[in-house]
Formats: sequence, C-alpha cells, structure tokens
Amino acid sequence: MSKRTPVATLLLGLLAASAQAAPAKVSFDLLRTVQPVHLGSGPLALSADGRRLAVLDLNSTDTRKSSLVVREAQTGRELWRVPAPDSYGERLVFSPDGQTLLHLGQAARAYDAATGKPRWARTEPKTSYTGAIFSSDSSAVYLSSLENWATPHLTRLESTGGAANWQGFAPSASSKDEHPMEGFYSRVTALTLNPAGDLLATGSFGGGLVLRRPDSNGATTILTDPPISKRPTQAALAGKTAHGGQVLGLVFAPDGSLISGANDGTVKRWEVASGRRLALALLPGGVQAMTLLPDAQGLLVTSSMKVVQLRLPDLQEVRRFSGHVGQITSLATSGNTVWTSSQDGTTKRWKLQSGPEEATFGRVKVAAVSPDGQTFALNLGDSTVRLTDAKGNALRTLRGFVSPSKKAWEHIGARSLAFSPDGKTLAGGVVSKFRMTMESYTSDTTGYLWDVKTGQALRALPGLPGEAVTFSPDGEQLLGVSTQDGSVPGYQVRRVSDGAVLAKPCAPFTPDRSNLVGPSCPVERVRGASWVGQRVRVLSMPGDAGRPATSVKDAVTGKVLTSLGKLWQNGPAMGISPDGTRVVSLARNGLRVWSGGGQLLKTWPDILDALPYNNGPLLFSPDGQRFTYPDQTLNPPKLHSALTGEVLGTLNQKTSALGFVQRGQALVTLSPDRGVQLWRIRAAK
Repeated sequence: MSKRTPVATLLLGLLAASAQAAPAKVSFDLLRTVQPVHLGSGPLALSADGRRLAVLDLNSTDTRKSSLVVREAQTGRELWRVPAPDSYGERLVFSPDGQTLLHLGQAARAYDAATGKPRWARTEPKTSYTGAIFSSDSSAVYLSSLENWATPHLTRLESTGGAANWQGFAPSASSKDEHPMEGFYSRVTALTLNPAGDLLATGSFGGGLVLRRPDSNGATTILTDPPISKRPTQAALAGKTAHGGQVLGLVFAPDGSLISGANDGTVKRWEVASGRRLALALLPGGVQAMTLLPDAQGLLVTSSMKVVQLRLPDLQEVRRFSGHVGQITSLATSGNTVWTSSQDGTTKRWKLQSGPEEATFGRVKVAAVSPDGQTFALNLGDSTVRLTDAKGNALRTLRGFVSPSKKAWEHIGARSLAFSPDGKTLAGGVVSKFRMTMESYTSDTTGYLWDVKTGQALRALPGLPGEAVTFSPDGEQLLGVSTQDGSVPGYQVRRVSDGAVLAKPCAPFTPDRSNLVGPSCPVERVRGASWVGQRVRVLSMPGDAGRPATSVKDAVTGKVLTSLGKLWQNGPAMGISPDGTRVVSLARNGLRVWSGGGQLLKTWPDILDALPYNNGPLLFSPDGQRFTYPDQTLNPPKLHSALTGEVLGTLNQKTSALGFVQRGQALVTLSPDRGVQLWRIRAAK
C-alpha cells in the first residue's frame, strides 16, 4: 500500500471540503404512479337497467371546469362528457327507458343518454331547479323550481322536446290553511309519481306533503301529522305539515302507499286515500335520499353517513351500510347493486346482500409507501385504507380508520399514514377538531396499527396525535405529532408492542389557555419532532405571548439540548436530521440552517413558504444529507442540502412531498390529480 505524501493528503482534504461545500445537484426520474379510478365527486344517477352511471365531476376551485360524465357502470369506461358549470343544488335523473338524462341545478338540461347530445334546456334567470320525476312511460317529466328562492313553479314538460303542457300549484278551496302557497307546501324539494301517472306527490322545504291530480288539475290533498322531532317547525306545531323539516325523499310503494323522508329524522308511510300514517321509522341522522329496492326487498334510505335498509310495510330496520365519513349526497340502485356518492369525495359500489363496499372510487387524500417502494397505503377520504402493489393492484382493505359514528369534524393529515421500517406494520392517525369563530383547534386524536400482510387491526391508540406519524428506526416506537393548537398534546411517543406512553409534553397550548398551570408544567407549542437514533427530539416554543425562544428538547427527559433564539411566531415548520447535526426551520422569513449545537450556519431569506407549519415537519433522507417539505399550495417540491440549505433540485410538477423510500434514493409525492408518484433521485447531468 502506497503512502500518501503531505501534499496529497492536503489535496484530498481540500477536495473533500470542496465537495462538502458544494453538494451535488440532482434531478428526478418518474418510476411509477398509483392513482385509483376517480368517477366524480358529485351526485350520481344510475339507469334503470344498471348499464349507465352518470356522475357530476365537480371542480371545487373553479366551478366552470365541472363536468357531467356518463360511464359504463360495470367497467367505468367513459362514454361521454359535457361541461357542467351549474354547481349548486345539483341532481341527476335518468328516464325509466334510459334514453334521457336530466341535470338539475341553476338550469334544467336534458341530454340523449347514449350520446350526450343536448335535447333541451330551461335557463330562466335567478331560478334554481329543485326536483324532477319522469312518467313511467318516459314521455313526460315534472319539474319543480324556485325563482329567487321565493316564487315556486311546478311544470310538466314533454320529455323529448321540453315543451310545457301543464302548470301546477292549485290547492283546493276546502283547505283550512289561510295561505296555501306558503313555503312549507310550495317550495318543492322532492317529487314522485305513481305508476298509473294520475297522482303526483310533492314534498317541500317546510315539511309539507301535497297530493295532486295532474291530468285534471283538480283536487289537492295536504297530508299532516303531529310533530315527532325534538325541534319541530312552527308549521309542524300548528298541525299544518307532514314532517318537521325539509322533505328530501319521496316514493310510492308497490302497494300504492306513499313513503316520505325528511331531514327531521323521520320516515313515514301513508295511506293515500285517508291520509293516515301507517308506519314510522326514526333516523337521527336525518334523511337525504331514498329509493325502492326491487322484488319487494324494501327501501333504502341515506341517513347522514349511512345507508339504511328498511323493511316494508312496517319500516323496520334490516341492516345498514357504513364506510363513508361525509354525508351521503345521492343513492342509486339496480338489481342487487347499490351506488352512493358522498361529501367525503368518494363514490362507492355495494352489494345488497353483503353490505361492505365492493369498490370505492376517488382521489387519494392520504398515502404512505413501504420502505422498499413496493406497497402503497391509500386513503381516499373514507373510513378505509387500501393496500396496493406498485402497479396499483388491490391487495386488501383495512377498515376502521375513521369511525362513521363520530360527529366531530374529522381531519386526516397528509402524513397520517406510515409503514414500519420492516414494512410489516402500518400506522395511521386521525384528528378531531372543533371551531372557535374563524379558527379550528384539535380536540381528540386516535392512532391505529394494522398488520400489513393480513390486514388485521392490531391496536387502537387513543390520544396519539395524528397529523403525522413515524416509526423509530428500530420499529419499536411510534411518534405522533400535532402542530395545531388545541387540547391534544403536540407530540407523543408510544411503545408499539403494548401502546404504552413513553413521552409527551407537559401541557398543550389551548386557545383559552386553560392548561396554563405554572412554571412547573409549562405550556408548549410544538413546531416539529424528529427521531435522532431511537430518541425523539422536539422543537418547541413556550406558550406565552410575544416571540418566545425556540428550544430543542429531549422528548423523554424534557431536558433542553439547544436554544435557537427567537423565531417567527406563526411558525416555523422545523426538523432535525437523523444524526442530530442539523436543525432546519422554514417560515415566512425564510429558510434557516443551524448546527446541532444551535449555531446559525446559513439563512436563505428568498426561500419562503406561506403556511409551512400546517403541513410540517421537514422531511430528511435517511442519511441526513438532504431534506424536503410538503407544501399545501402544491408548489413544485424542492430538495435541499442539509449541510447548507441550498436547493439541489426542483421537481417540475405541482405536487406535495411525502418522504423518502428505498434508502433515500427515491422521493414520494402526492397530488389530487396525479395520485401517488415515486421519483428516482439521481445526480444531475
């Protein structure tokens, strides 16, 4: 072995120092994309033969870009798509023969269901269309609408050409109501027609039910019933209405009786001839939609986040379907197949006999990728987590991620899922929030553990902060972090084997400062928590006013290891490298890099992120040489040097960084439009 001369040694040292001072630039190659099928996020309708599914694909940021899409129900293949700029009070209705599709909103538009060719449209100014029902032979359609939400209209149109041939609203003179056109009768929100076509029932915003003879324009019957709900309307108390709230479901049963459901939580079956109530079901979540099941199997009713099957004729509950975590907005059936869409952004297909959803469609809200990059964990906004392989093929479904029974506003952070280092266990976290004026604060949290191979739920961890979860390098501990103020601790370390709490802050920062108990138990605002070896180090600010000093603490002992001085009060997002030699902060006054001992090494005032702390913490590669951070505005992710903070490379897509896999050689990103993507990090050419 040759000996190095002093000059050679000096040159090697200079080269090493130069390499450290100028980290290598990087670029990115797309390795794979996993994106579940997204059918649409709005109301849906199913043709009577079950072959065509119509869904509104709503654009929440720009309603002018919303679309009405018709697909093959079995395969999901898109048949046609048209712009759908009307984005308020949407409803979709197929004609019984499946040839016409009606879209209701601020306009009423009829399309050829096979081709998407427009047939007719009604677009009166300042008018909203609230309900529609076709005749059994599909030749006519009844439309209800409101002009300025005050003047009601009820019209029958010829379904092919749209010509009007009847106007409704003619309550009988025998009605005892002094104002028959009051809102609790005339502001129609639900319509149904009996099979013979000679009896039209309308349900209203105010809880009224009215029966009309449309062909004769004759006698009108108003159904009434004593109020049952805990908060009945004045009209219900006066005995003028059938329900104590808005009627949203209305169907004629096979025996000719009428069934109605309202947001007061009642479903009622009526004898048409006498107006007598025959049966009653109570659903505390209210009623949003209902439909009859084939072959006298009963009735399906959507109530908040559940679908409930009721038996006929007594309306007794048979079963319920749970899986959505947002209110169900529409319901459709064909044979033994049930479709639902929800405010959680998902569309689900169910089998009537089994109950659990057969398929779920939507955009990825939360994701994690196994350390080897081969297994993807996806949450679409519902109560489940789906495991897929690297090609997107479904492996299994993990249930119970969010309880559908919870009434609190649930929040799942972008880093609320994490694989253990060996890839055998998946952790998840959910945060419940409450609102105070314009702000929201954490009120409750729960963590979950699953066995990846079997899908079995291993353990629930009540109280584990759930906005971001990570395993220790040895996989034996789990860290949960919450950077939002509220009654939930900013961090907590739990032992995986038994769920025991190993570390947590003295007291969280609450908006009313109720937990401020003195210097012996100071309140903390946590701005980051990171694994350094098998211990967690926490970046925290005292919960007092002004610009308090930020410190690096040992999570187990609470000992202050480093003081970083006074930083930006409304942040920052922070992180510590795995070896503890670098601390990085990002706030509205730029990016800062410290040594592990607290010495400020570099400031980058031009590297800004308006709200980084809502998506923190900063994410380091396993070797601690690079870091990135998620950006809620989906600016292209940047990869920085942990030595200097310098930008090494920028991904040329608007997406959000989730972390590193494959020993830091690949970057994981997530965006609503592109799903989960894996990028190989390589030296720039």
